[in-house]
Amino acid sequence: LPALYGSASGYQNMSASIGGGYAGNLFADSFNISNSYLVNNISVSSTNFQKIKFKLFYELYYYEYDTDNRINNFLHLPGLAVYRKNLSQKFKWGLESYAAIKDYTSSKTNFDNYRSVSTADMSYYLRPGLQAKTLYELTKAHYQKYNNLNHYEHWTQGELVGTLPTRTTIRGTGRYIVRRFDKDHVTFHWIDTEVGLSQSIDIKTGVSLTYLKRWSSGGERPLSSYYIISGITSYWDPWDGSQVDASIKRILPFAVIVKLDGSYWDRKFKYDTYMQTQLPWLNGKSGRRDKGWLAKAELSRQFNYHPLTIQSFKIAVRGGYLNNRSDDKFYKYDNFSLDTNLEINIF
Repeated sequence: LPALYGSASGYQNMSASIGGGYAGNLFADSFNISNSYLVNNISVSSTNFQKIKFKLFYELYYYEYDTDNRINNFLHLPGLAVYRKNLSQKFKWGLESYAAIKDYTSSKTNFDNYRSVSTADMSYYLRPGLQAKTLYELTKAHYQKYNNLNHYEHWTQGELVGTLPTRTTIRGTGRYIVRRFDKDHVTFHWIDTEVGLSQSIDIKTGVSLTYLKRWSSGGERPLSSYYIISGITSYWDPWDGSQVDASIKRILPFAVIVKLDGSYWDRKFKYDTYMQTQLPWLNGKSGRRDKGWLAKAELSRQFNYHPLTIQSFKIAVRGGYLNNRSDDKFYKYDNFSLDTNLEINIF
């Protein structure tokens, strides 16, 4: 999704990309369905030259899967942002609002939906090398045919970032999230505490490590979401537990960038009584515990050639493996993934 940009010269930009890949059993993850897929994207944005930047943007994605045309869809992302984030300023701020509209190509698919997202963020340098940040985000989700999935979410975050003379950055984050479903007035809330460490080893190499601890409330989720959504993704099931993420990024010869990422999680999910009695695969269980890991690698290279109106193009290849072990066999899954992407900056 689009994000607030930092200090930039005034520009107008248009880019297009095409990508595709293979992933085994992605249905279990609820984010992608099928074994192979194709993605096309076009993005247009504009920023003026004033001290306060104003940006309009529009992105269009098309997802095509190999299983059935009923799940092929368009994703529209129109939005705007206003911000002031010059590097020389102690105080920075930004406002952004955008919509994410998913439109399925088949008239037989009733899962069309949209989300509207509004964010406000501020940061202030308390002293050189020490920065305080705050973020508030409001998301409203609406589903065309499944009103009991309509919900809104409040996201409040505070962060303290310190950079040492050794080029070490330490980050501490606190986060509070509330999600409320409109129809049944069911509310979930959870608290995150996060500690991150990043280190620039040299001009070509950087490493980072993050630890996340989460505490979640109970609550009853709408029953239909278990039938429509797989029930495995952590977005629909707030959890108690922890997660560790690690990353290494290095610039190789010929300006090739390699990035290695790894994650490990230990999550506890709670099921309410109604779910236990209505869904046969829960078998009356009060919850489950998942332990899993993810490893992925990416190679990318940008070419700054200028034939005709093309400013640059970027090629990326990504691959990974995900494994989730659970004490409930229904939630055990693993998959490989591999995809490639070509992005062209047109002007």
